[in-house]
Amino acid sequence: MRIIYACLLLVTSITYSQTNLSEQVALEAKTEQEFFIAANEGDLINIKIKKTDGKKIPVFSFTALKSGNTVFTEKRFRKLKSSITSIEKSVYRLRFRNSFDKAVAFDMDISIDTFGKTPAKIVYKTVTDTVYGEEKTVMDTLETLETEILQKERFYLNSKSNALVKGGKNRVVFPVYLPENTKEWFYVLTADRDQEAVKRTAKTFSLASELSKHLDTEVTSLSSAVTQLNAPPGAHICDVYLLEKEQAQLFREKEDFSFNMEGSRENYKSGVIHIKENTADKFYIGVNNPDNLYGIHVGIEVVAIISKEEIVPKLIRTPEIHSREVPFAE
Repeated sequence: MRIIYACLLLVTSITYSQTNLSEQVALEAKTEQEFFIAANEGDLINIKIKKTDGKKIPVFSFTALKSGNTVFTEKRFRKLKSSITSIEKSVYRLRFRNSFDKAVAFDMDISIDTFGKTPAKIVYKTVTDTVYGEEKTVMDTLETLETEILQKERFYLNSKSNALVKGGKNRVVFPVYLPENTKEWFYVLTADRDQEAVKRTAKTFSLASELSKHLDTEVTSLSSAVTQLNAPPGAHICDVYLLEKEQAQLFREKEDFSFNMEGSRENYKSGVIHIKENTADKFYIGVNNPDNLYGIHVGIEVVAIISKEEIVPKLIRTPEIHSREVPFAE
């Protein structure tokens, strides 16, 4: 396609200025050609077109590019003479389209009366477009979170005096083995001197299902979920500590020990403890009955949040950025 841009020839007289575009156009079969001129608002655009070869000129349209309005259209004609007042400052496109099987030729003369004003001119600005290519399938890794109940524990702890005099134990330690890809984990605890109360409460533990409600299909934070979890009932206090192996042994032997602050609670009746730190694949939970006179029953359930990866097909379209020069009136 051959595009010819308007040449602006300034002619000065007493009353007006005029710009002209004159072309001899050969329009091949099944093709189109475009020409551009610039005009100010109020300019008078004079159009003369006359066929010189072939049958008829199939389609001619005259469009203001700024607004996108097609000002004038003519079909199947041999000659055309028209004057149009520009309703806006714009570049105008003159498009000729030949849908016939034979070529056609014609003369085109365009003059613009500016009535003393400085003629508009065409300038070009770079416009960037984003075009998306065809869809293609790639394999993508989808990470999801799932809950898993690791263990349930229910036990009785003697009072401190019984542990000392009668040989009972007021402390217990049990290990927690975290599965591979554990993101975070929780345990829920209830303590009561009434054994039946602890049995009933332990049967209602639903930490895994409650956490599952807050897991999206994709990985998300569980911080907001923890605040919405309901603590089970509990009536009497105990101390519960999150320990590493060496400290668990010291705890069992009633020696001085240190513990993980995030996963430990003292004077605790019941609740949900959230552990975000996963520095090892094995921890210990130690429970102590601090009461001198009364034993206590304790129920615990441990739940892990596990990350799982799945390879799934995914359709993508690659963006391609194209730049083009667009005419504007100045």
